[in-house]
Amino acid sequence: MSKRCILGSVAILGGALFVVPAFADTPVDCSVIAQAKYQQWKQPRLSIDRSKTFEDGSVKTDMLIVTERTAYKEDRGSWTSAAISIGERALESPDGIMKNMRLAECTKGASSDMDGQSVTAFNYTYATDAHGFTARGTMWIADKTGLPVREEFNEPAPPANDKIAKAISATYLYDGDVVIPGRAQVAEARRLNNNAAVVRNMQSGGGGLGGPQQ
Repeated sequence: MSKRCILGSVAILGGALFVVPAFADTPVDCSVIAQAKYQQWKQPRLSIDRSKTFEDGSVKTDMLIVTERTAYKEDRGSWTSAAISIGERALESPDGIMKNMRLAECTKGASSDMDGQSVTAFNYTYATDAHGFTARGTMWIADKTGLPVREEFNEPAPPANDKIAKAISATYLYDGDVVIPGRAQVAEARRLNNNAAVVRNMQSGGGGLGGPQQ
């Protein structure tokens, strides 16, 4: 899989709940969400396990795992990989993230225990769109690390097509809790072997059709 394609997956999985046009006078509590999102993508290892619910009630899942040098993506049971560094996948500054958010309201919610750690919920509401619909979501942030643990988003507007989800939920794991599945490792080994084969082909005077899969 090309880097361009999997980088698009990074953007979709990591930013679909937030990246929307700018909105002025964002409430102070929204800065906590922006900071959490900024720190999230700076972690050496991050796993995003996502579930999407569509208008017809069907549910689809996918997963993205990023390490210090590699991104692995699972979709419909198939794994692909691409080379990507921490610097390449890093988001802009928290202030920059804030400018790309269109949140009308963010409020600090209740604290609770989630997966053995203390977390605090932050509820957010997007500005009402031109058709009168208001999307809402919740992010649970770990009190100790300041990193997102879980996130849920609900979109009341009718979808433009059947590929747009009405609701999205995601759970996040970091560093030592991130496990690379065997099938993902196989996909990475296949990619590296394909690259090596291209190099050998070019060294031997072959055409190197397709080029390195980076």
